[in-house]
Amino acid sequence: MELQQKLDLLGAGAGFDVDEAAQVSLCATAGKPLPNGRTPAELGRSISMLTRSDGKKVPILKVLQTSACAKDCYYCPFRAGRDFRRAAFTPEELARATDQLYRAGRIQGLFLSSGIVGKGEYSQERIVATAEILRRQYEFRGYLHLKLMPNASAAAVERSMQLADRVSVNLEAPTPAALDRRSGTKDLVSLLNPLRLAASLAPRRHRRRVSHVTQFVVGGGGTDRDLLRRTDELYRRRVVARVLQRVFTCAQYAPGRPGPHGPAPGGASVSGGLSHAALWL
Repeated sequence: MELQQKLDLLGAGAGFDVDEAAQVSLCATAGKPLPNGRTPAELGRSISMLTRSDGKKVPILKVLQTSACAKDCYYCPFRAGRDFRRAAFTPEELARATDQLYRAGRIQGLFLSSGIVGKGEYSQERIVATAEILRRQYEFRGYLHLKLMPNASAAAVERSMQLADRVSVNLEAPTPAALDRRSGTKDLVSLLNPLRLAASLAPRRHRRRVSHVTQFVVGGGGTDRDLLRRTDELYRRRVVARVLQRVFTCAQYAPGRPGPHGPAPGGASVSGGLSHAALWL
């Protein structure tokens, strides 16, 4: 598979960490390469605009290390069991492609996530290997956001913190019961552990500040009260610097499973907006 085809396929996968407008278009095209003669809007599947704390927008490459995944998150078009073409970058391939885009002035950073292969340790090793090559071999000085996989080792989390400007874990749901409605193969403990470890390591990073964030899927189980309680706990214990919320509306939601098939009046999108606003009160 050619490099551009991989960027098309794996850039679409990382797009689910953007906004609802991007999700809707990605749901219909997940797993499908872009046609030749792509437009700037189509290229946005791989390159997104990041808003910095000073309000300035900068382009970053958002991509998966691999779209192979052992997890069955019911809202995700890349979940285990779906029949479509998977793809994967080697650390060398992805580091080289990122460096080329960076030197050409197309991007100023990399957001790197991954499907979860096995229990997660292997996927984390590949993410770290890519970041290592970027920082050491190519002397990449751009923004670097690395995802932490479930069950990531303490050594891998610490090395990720040394290499990245930001690390994150998608907790997906505020309670074990709510997570069960979204996935039959994830557990909250394995998601919380690397996030808590990152928080404990953050004060030791003397050279620069490394932020740690999380994201919840709003709708399809759980209540605003559960979400606010979990968010308050994460902030009070300084586990995260920021909590993000996303409403997933994929048409490819697993059949027969409870969850968001689209925002409805008084449904997930309204609930998510109210709970997000409440965090600032």
